Amino acid sequence: MGRLTRFAVAIGLVVSVVAPTSAQLITKAQVICRAINAKACGKFLAANLRVRQQCIEANLQTPGTCSAPDPEDFQRIGAKLDAVLEKKCAFNGFDAGNLGVMGYPGPCPDVDPGDGFTVTDLQACMTSSHEDRLTGVCAGGLNLGEPCATVADCPDTGPGTSCVGVISLQYDPDGFVGLPTSSTIACQRAVVKSTSHYLRTVLASIQRCRADLSNCKFVIDEVGNTVVKCKLEGFEPELCATSDPRTAKKIAITAAQLRASIRGQCSDEDAVTIGMCEPDQPTVEAGIACLIDQIGSLVQNADPDGPVDLIDYEYPE
Repeated sequence: MGRLTRFAVAIGLVVSVVAPTSAQLITKAQVICRAINAKACGKFLAANLRVRQQCIEANLQTPGTCSAPDPEDFQRIGAKLDAVLEKKCAFNGFDAGNLGVMGYPGPCPDVDPGDGFTVTDLQACMTSSHEDRLTGVCAGGLNLGEPCATVADCPDTGPGTSCVGVISLQYDPDGFVGLPTSSTIACQRAVVKSTSHYLRTVLASIQRCRADLSNCKFVIDEVGNTVVKCKLEGFEPELCATSDPRTAKKIAITAAQLRASIRGQCSDEDAVTIGMCEPDQPTVEAGIACLIDQIGSLVQNADPDGPVDLIDYEYPE
């Protein structure tokens, strides 16, 4: 019996068959904080990714043009995220108590547990977790999404393990195999554009689903019983991508667009040349399947005991 189910029985309430967890029955201010946090994180992720892509693209055009992205760009992007969270999730100084009710710290680190999980902790966690999914996290084997630069940084470096992030999925860390041609450059750009769009769409769609699952309240049903009613209900949160028809349809449409874009610009030879996906795939079809799977797993994997994903940080249970 879930925590809310036990609570509801204890106070004599009749709840719906699929009852939300206690973390889902939150106040309006907490619902707003959660929704704003997710939206701001999505914008942070997209802006951070664009800065990194611009530097890499400059080097593809003229090697050595960009030694590294401008740190001021990252500071500006991070400051926007911090300002939004400070405005909507500080709860007039009662942030630790409110964020605790919302499920935090969850997978987030808490530098000083003595003062609870504060909005400052939330800001730091959202920044680091979303940056890590761009630059690299440990996957496969016994790895659970720890930050990494190479697989050698991971707890498990055995067969089937990798250090994977959005950047390494879009651009092979080892560079092109051989000299780039107009065909391989067109293929590379198709991969980058379509996977960036897929990442944004999957994240936003699942964020909406999770927000609706946690937007709950007590209502009186037609026979006079007090029940818990959520904007969306009937399945476990980690199944948003497949169990919510609206979310599943949106993801399927965007995946089809990704397939069409990459198939239209890439040959199997191009896939090998650009090192499509991570690990590198030998054909276009294998590369497409890998990209869809890896990006989806970075956003939300269906295994609650699997590697920590973006949604785990934004919607802790």
